[in-house]
Amino acid sequence: MNEHLYDPIPDVDVYLKRINLIGPLEPDKDNLDRVIYAHQCAIPFENLDVCLYKKEISLGINDLYNKIILKKRGGYCFEMNNLFLAFLKALGYDAHACLAKVWKEGAANVPALHRGSIVNLDGDLYYCDVGFGGPVPGGAVRLEEDVLQNIHGEKFRFIKKGNWWELSRITNLGDVETLISVNPNPAELEDFVALSHYCSCHTQRDFNVFTDNLMANIRVPNGHYSINNDVLIKKVNGIRDEVLIKSKQELVQILNDYFHIEMEDLD
Repeated sequence: MNEHLYDPIPDVDVYLKRINLIGPLEPDKDNLDRVIYAHQCAIPFENLDVCLYKKEISLGINDLYNKIILKKRGGYCFEMNNLFLAFLKALGYDAHACLAKVWKEGAANVPALHRGSIVNLDGDLYYCDVGFGGPVPGGAVRLEEDVLQNIHGEKFRFIKKGNWWELSRITNLGDVETLISVNPNPAELEDFVALSHYCSCHTQRDFNVFTDNLMANIRVPNGHYSINNDVLIKKVNGIRDEVLIKSKQELVQILNDYFHIEMEDLD
């Protein structure tokens, strides 16, 4: 019934070209960091299909490959990290899917509506994520408690709380910004089908972050670009600039120019 979730990547070399890398790549830590960073710089987090087009989201590997690799689109976490997990396995990594929770200040009992990947390298576990629309680490983060890890000039730290590992980013001012909580235990791929449907369903009104808000995010050297509804945010070298998106035509142009998404006119 859900065999399509477990299909292999159709062409690893085409996938590598999409993220501007050339294989073969040995399945080691350095290359793991390389593919994560390259992926974040080449393929945007975006929810156009959910928010604008109200399309049904498929998590099948072939569907995701056609959309993200061949048609040069992006996706949200259930799409991006499912395809990326299959890619990691194709490269020879010992990897599995995991549940995660996006942390919100002051919010209690947050459901697990995010997913990432865990890679086992010689007994050390690393959290990997290419499907988070925000300051996600630009490389793999080792599951080691209360140890600062420098990843592309940013500092991150895991704190273990029960079965969950809380990932925080430490700013240049020393402030702690909690990002997500990760359960490193293996999750079955079919379990994400219902979670993705919940996040993309327009008829339910309990959680409409993705259905009601246009989002996009892509990493650039020393920063990132993002869209939050009708605002383009450019944050590079610590400088933040906001531009109001005034029309659908401007949105199409911005998606082309900043996020490498070739969209037809939305009108």
